[in-house]
Amino acid sequence: MGYHSPVVEICEWTGSVCASPPAFFATYTTTAGPGGETVSEIDEHYQVDWHTNDLALNTYRIRVLVADGTPLGHADVELVSAGNLKNIQDDLIPLKDGRTLPIKFRIEAGAGIIGPAGGTIIAADGNVTIVVRADPDRIDTVFTVTPLALTDDVLAGLGLIQGTVYEFEPHGQIFDPSIQITISYSQAADAARILTHLPDRK
Repeated sequence: MGYHSPVVEICEWTGSVCASPPAFFATYTTTAGPGGETVSEIDEHYQVDWHTNDLALNTYRIRVLVADGTPLGHADVELVSAGNLKNIQDDLIPLKDGRTLPIKFRIEAGAGIIGPAGGTIIAADGNVTIVVRADPDRIDTVFTVTPLALTDDVLAGLGLIQGTVYEFEPHGQIFDPSIQITISYSQAADAARILTHLPDRK
């Protein structure tokens, strides 16, 4: 199963928060969910089916989170009768009552959202850690860490070690306070690189 262990939550939506208490609230994970439905994953693409049988005609919010509670995105759905599919607000997704909605999303390896409170992101391979300090002026920012596969010759020419080259997003953004990035690597791999590329002393 994927590194992120995503969670899908659905609740009745008041327009600003989940209704308290909501008449309907559901949580789907990779191992459990109402009606036996669970979040499935193939190559960073995730899906869970939401069955709307016997639900009240109302507005519902669908949220996708990672296992630590970090929100990745949401969508608002208006459950309506067949005759009212066009008579809803533009920011709501119309869904006919009784239908099954496949909830599909993608989470790239090493992706995460950091807001004003700051936080930590660990890459899927566990070798990269990004620590983002709190900043009250920061909006929610999507960070991604993508490993780059380069040939040994290119790595040697740049003086780099295999398995330590990554692409970080967002590009071109200035962080104040600064962020901390830690990349772990194998000393054995570094030693092998040095021995392999020592000049020939014959």
